[in-house]
Amino acid sequence: MLKSLRAEIQRTREEILEHQGSGELTMILISVVDASAEGGAQDLPSVGHCCDYHLAGERRRLYFPGDDPEPMARALLDHAHRIEGGGKFRPVPVFMPQQEVPVEAVTITAPPEGLTHAEHAARLYGALRTAA
Repeated sequence: MLKSLRAEIQRTREEILEHQGSGELTMILISVVDASAEGGAQDLPSVGHCCDYHLAGERRRLYFPGDDPEPMARALLDHAHRIEGGGKFRPVPVFMPQQEVPVEAVTITAPPEGLTHAEHAARLYGALRTAA
């Protein structure tokens, strides 16, 4: 079900961008819950979030451990957009909660103490470009 939801969101985004012509598009997925009659609405347990994104020259699956991927993801993707250019339209990552750590993903950690999100993002981006 989550894969079909993700595919539908990406298809819709591409269709809107194709017909829109200019401007930005922001899509937000609030939450996915199990609302069955037996259990009621419950948040899915999560160890982090993943998104697929073209970064540092190749398409990658990025894994952000923890409850809030937004600060580190924003810093990393903003840095990548400044470096790579990319024109008017910037791809929007679709974050999917993960119930276990994905083996094939690149883990994007929070910055160590004393380092800002932007500084940490620049270092991570540099390491990804070197590895590519």
